[in-house]
Order: sequence, then C-alpha cells, then structure tokens
Amino acid sequence: MTDTAKDSGWLPCRRCKGTGTYSWTEGQSGPCFLCNGTGDGRIQNRSGIGPRRARRYGAKNGNGAILVPTPVPAPAPAPSQSLGEMLRDAPMPMPHHGNGAMSAAEHLAAAMAAMQQSAPVDADMVRQILTAEFAESGAKLAKLIDDTVATRAKLRDMIAGLPQRMTITVGNDHLGELPAVRHPMVESLILFVAQSVPVYIVGPAGSGKTTGAHQVAEALGLPFYMQGAMSGSHEILGFVDAHSRYQTTPWRQAYEHGGVMLLDEIDASDPAALLAANAGISNGHMAFPDQAEPVKRHADFRLIAAANTFGTGADRQYVGRSQLDAATLDRFAFLEWCYDETLERQLASNDEWLAFVQQVRAASAKLSLRHIVSPRATIMGGTMLAAGMTRAMVESAFIWKGMPESDQARVRGALA
Repeated sequence: MTDTAKDSGWLPCRRCKGTGTYSWTEGQSGPCFLCNGTGDGRIQNRSGIGPRRARRYGAKNGNGAILVPTPVPAPAPAPSQSLGEMLRDAPMPMPHHGNGAMSAAEHLAAAMAAMQQSAPVDADMVRQILTAEFAESGAKLAKLIDDTVATRAKLRDMIAGLPQRMTITVGNDHLGELPAVRHPMVESLILFVAQSVPVYIVGPAGSGKTTGAHQVAEALGLPFYMQGAMSGSHEILGFVDAHSRYQTTPWRQAYEHGGVMLLDEIDASDPAALLAANAGISNGHMAFPDQAEPVKRHADFRLIAAANTFGTGADRQYVGRSQLDAATLDRFAFLEWCYDETLERQLASNDEWLAFVQQVRAASAKLSLRHIVSPRATIMGGTMLAAGMTRAMVESAFIWKGMPESDQARVRGALA
C-alpha cells in the first residue's frame, strides 16, 4: 500500500479499524505494528516485533533507533451508549486461525478484547446502565403484580357478593343443595322450614316468593304442593262428590304424606276458609270429610304462605287483599321478601333494558306512584326485545301498563 500521509509517516490499519497503523519506508507500506497483519491487535510495542521485520519496515531516528509508533486509540463511546451499542461499534478483528468463519463465542471474545484496547469498558457506567434497565423493568413488574393482586381482590369481592351453592345436611344425611342463583332470603326461609315453623313471606309482586318456596322444597328433597287464593274451606279439606267419591286437595296430600305446602296469595283468600286450617297447623291432627277419625300430620309436612301484604287488608296498590283473622296470622313467622336487584341482574338478558327498568322503578317509588315495575318486566321485556319487538311496544307492555301520560312524563323527567 502506498503511503498518502507522509507528514505523519503512518497510515490507518484497515484490519484493526483504525486502532493500528501501517508503517512505511521510502514510500513502501508494510504490516501494522499493532496487529502485525493478523488483525488481532496483539503487537503493541517494539518488543513484539521481530528483528528482521523491524530492520525491513521500521523507521529510524537520528540515533538509528527503530521508531515504533504509539497507535492513536479510537474515541470512547458516549456515556449514553448502551452495552449493546458499544459491542456493535467496537472494532471487530478478523480471525487469525485461517480463513474459517468465527464462532459466536469467538466474535464476542474478539469484540470484548477490541473494546478493552480501543475504548476500555467503564465498569461504573455499565453498572449505571444495568441499574437503570433493571429499575425500569422492576417497576413494570411491580405494577403488573399490583394490577394482578387488585384484579384478584375485585374478583374475590364479586364472588363473595354473589350467592353460593349451599349444601343442606341434617345430621349425617345430605338432603340437597340450594342453587347459586337465588334470593338472599332463601337461606332464612329454609332455616324456618327445616324446623317445621310455618312461614308467612311478604313481598311485592314479582319478587320471587314462589320460586324461593320451590327451591326450599327441592333442597329438602320434599314434594312441592301449591294452592292459590281460596274462597271456601273445601279447597283445604276436600269434599265428597255426588258419586260419594272423595275429592282430595294439595293440602290433604302434603298434610298426610309429607311435603312443602305453599299457600300462594294467602292475603287474597276468604278469611273464613283459612280458619279450617288453623287446627291442623297448631295440632298434630286434622279432620277431613272422607273419614271419621282425624288424619295425623306427617312429620315432613312444611307450610309456607306467600302474600303481598301483612294480612291487614287492602292498601293503595294491592286493593284486592283481605284482612286475615288474627288467629291465622298468629300461627306464622313473618319474613319480608323485597326485590333483589342483584338476583334480577343475574336473570336479565339485556343489560341496557335492565338498567332502564330499575331506573323507572326507583323513579316511581320516589314520586310515590301507585305503580309496580317488578323484575318480571326485566325478564319478559328482555325476552321480547330479543324476539324483535320494538322498544316502544316493550315499554308499553311491561313498564307503563296504562300509566297516565302525565305520570309517564314525571317519571321520564326524573330519569333525565
């Protein structure tokens, strides 16, 4: 290679990427004094140069001494460089063991050796870089862990707020289970019923009283019987028809053979009709028209009554209710059964419709309107919307139900 920098006497070494230099004598070039032509940068001073090579290629000063130049190192990388960038920018020597390809390990070793010679690694700087990287990664990991913990806590709270399946066991006998989707008062109801205490549950229309009674019967493994509002005692006692055949009743079947008897809409019954059941509720025997001797009450007979009022007579909403005899009411434990919006949400098929129904219900109550908006509106209205019925028709059928337009305007105004 011909010298083009005779003012300095040294040319950059292409193999060492500028960390070594070619020597020249009288316009001739020779091996790099730093790498000796191998590219590995191992020869760094005169002691590493052979006598013949020194005599042939070396330059002499006025005293005849061989001049061995001190290579000019490449500038150190800026502190802002990462360790990867430093490795990328470091001189990469060529393999010195023939023309074969270098392995990954050899590449890394050569790069680190070149970095140490051209720009030694600053341990403090590397430590700072790694500390900063680990701090950022650690912060991200800590946030991820916190988010995970918070999410699990929310899920636990949500699960804790929902009813769970309940196993019913008496002694060593497993009777059954209460379903997870149930009214929160079902647990109290089953405690009364399991102890053979007659229960009178009071709640608004559509609050799930009948469903709760049925769930209790299934959990206890007992047959379920049901009787609606009664107008005469024959609906409890039964009767003998014109062919002298006895016609039984649900009450008679439950009383004699065991089961859960639900007197639904009891506050709409004739008070005199219910008097026929008083003796059977309080005593262990009851007379029926098909036989002279009284029938013994079965050990598994359970009685539940469901009503919209406390049996004290009609009110502004439930105008068809009767004032029941005090002797009948005295035989029951009373259990209030209100709307459960959590259960309603579980049964709803349309969240937007559910929210509207609950808002209308709250507004009607706040305005003291004599108007019922029960969960039935949520369930049946959602079904009809899914079937393709228009929103206006669904609202008319399940929400407004003939409500005066002036009251509708008041409710809509309260929703705005």
